[in-house]
Amino acid sequence: MSVKHAMNLIQDAKKNFALRTKLNGLSQNELKPYLYKTGYVFTPEDFDMAADHLHMQCQTYNQADEHLQLVMWLRLLLE
Repeated sequence: MSVKHAMNLIQDAKKNFALRTKLNGLSQNELKPYLYKTGYVFTPEDFDMAADHLHMQCQTYNQADEHLQLVMWLRLLLE
């Protein structure tokens, strides 16, 4: 179930500029509690599985590139 939560975060961050802005503005101490409060509960392994699954669904090089950039940004935030 938590892989689904990680997939939701990736997909929501892709579509929702306000969410990306909110995540970017949070401190390291505020980020995980915010994610838990908003229903994005997952482990780092779940995130990796979700990122790989969504990467395999990309149909063009541009989609794959955009996906990988977003995933890299999210990984930096989640460290």
